[in-house]
This record gives sequence, C-alpha cells and structure tokens, in this order.
Amino acid sequence: MPKYTQSEPSPVYFVEPGKYNVEIVNAVEQLSSKGNEMIKLICQVILQDGTKGPQVHEHLTFVNVDACRRRIDSARQACGYAIVPGEEKDVKAEDFIGKTARVILGEEGKTDNGHRFNKIERWMLPTESAPKPKTSPAEADEIPF
Repeated sequence: MPKYTQSEPSPVYFVEPGKYNVEIVNAVEQLSSKGNEMIKLICQVILQDGTKGPQVHEHLTFVNVDACRRRIDSARQACGYAIVPGEEKDVKAEDFIGKTARVILGEEGKTDNGHRFNKIERWMLPTESAPKPKTSPAEADEIPF
C-alpha cells in the first residue's frame, strides 16, 4: 500500500476587501527603486476567527512629499504612536515589529497567474477601530425607581 506525508493546508493569499486587524511581523529598512529610504513592513492579516490570513507588504517611503508623510503618519498612528505636527522624527524599522493595527484592505490591480492579492488601502486610526458603545435610551418602565 502506498504511503505519503500529508501536506500543510494551503495558505490563504487573498481575503475579500474590508476592515481587518494586522500584526507587523517584520520590518526592513531598504532603498526604494529610486534610491529613497524606505521601510518595508510585512503585515500578517488576522481573520475574524483569529486565524492567520495572507501577508501584506507595505512600503513606507521617506521622501518630502505630502502623500508619503501622511502615509507614514497614518501607519505610525494606527500602531499607537502619537503624531506631533511639525516634529522631526527618527523612525526605525524595529519600531513597527510586533505592533498591531486595524487596516482597510483592498485588492492589487495586477494578478499573478490568476491569483488575487491584497494591499493596504488605508491605516485606520485607533478611534476608528474601537467598537461603538452600545447605548440605548432607557424605557420608562425600565427605570429602577
């Protein structure tokens, strides 16, 4: 009778676009293709049931362009760092490792052999990701006096 070793379950490479938690499992300082300083974040998507989803890469490029500064600010703020407008800040890749954040995932425009991949559309502020308090007006007959 033939025998074989069973394989591990196939990893999830894509989830439907929406809001997800991510954990930054690695961060590397490198240069962009144009020679600018950049931090590459490797973010592990956490599915609602607590299992791991796909890994998504984010590139924070350090150039003097408003869009790049806003992206860096939003990633740092989503990870719990305070943003002080006008303050110059040294940012290290290791500052991100182990941090968790809430993001909005979208879909990459290009595919690889029909595979779909996610990308981070937006980093959410901690106040955006907190559940709204459940308050309901008390009914007249529910008042305890």
